[in-house]
Amino acid sequence: MKTTLSFLSFFFFGVMISFSQSNPLAQGSLQIELPDSSNISCFLNGIKVNQVKEQILFIDSIPQGNHKLELVIKGDTTLVVSTNVLVSPNQLLSLKLNEQGSNYKLMSLGIQNTEARATSANMDFTQVREINTETIVSTKSKCAFPASQVTVNKAIETIKGKAFQRERLKYLERFFADECLSVQQLRQLLSLIDDEDDKLNMLIQAEDHLFDLNNVQLLRNDFILSRSIERFDQWKMMMN
Repeated sequence: MKTTLSFLSFFFFGVMISFSQSNPLAQGSLQIELPDSSNISCFLNGIKVNQVKEQILFIDSIPQGNHKLELVIKGDTTLVVSTNVLVSPNQLLSLKLNEQGSNYKLMSLGIQNTEARATSANMDFTQVREINTETIVSTKSKCAFPASQVTVNKAIETIKGKAFQRERLKYLERFFADECLSVQQLRQLLSLIDDEDDKLNMLIQAEDHLFDLNNVQLLRNDFILSRSIERFDQWKMMMN
């Protein structure tokens, strides 16, 4: 019996070592070249990443799979360039944020094996291509940047798990107090509230936590009842 237990302990210990050694093989890296003239903060899955010198951001040891990348650009207005990046094991994904006047485009410079990392100076620029991004603009928001979509998706799943409307409303109240949201993210959350009066009350509570206030008119489309639309128009007029 002792022999069997010793063997099992050794077996599981060996498995743990094997797993810990193989786990880094499922990680990759991300490099982003940023323009010199802009004040840019980077967030990966909602977590701020410190920028390194010379406007080159390098993030090592990222687990493989899809990750939410957000670049917050502060100037006269605040912009968020948001996209999903696919990280592959043992690969370096190189991106470049191009500034064209007041517009920004995120480009892919290609994927390289991490054993042969290269700087942008010797990249093969035949691989350069623009990747799909979502740009959100804030003009006078009290928020620094909107919550990660990963955070919002978790909140949506939590709300769906609550059977009673009052429980959903209480959860949203707590969620709004801690997060900043884009208008589109707020629409996703409010779509889980059936009663239009409750939905409008939640919208008013979220007012100070909205990032892109220039897009609030989109929320009007989510109301059907004439009294709700009238209340919405009154609220929006007071905001201006």
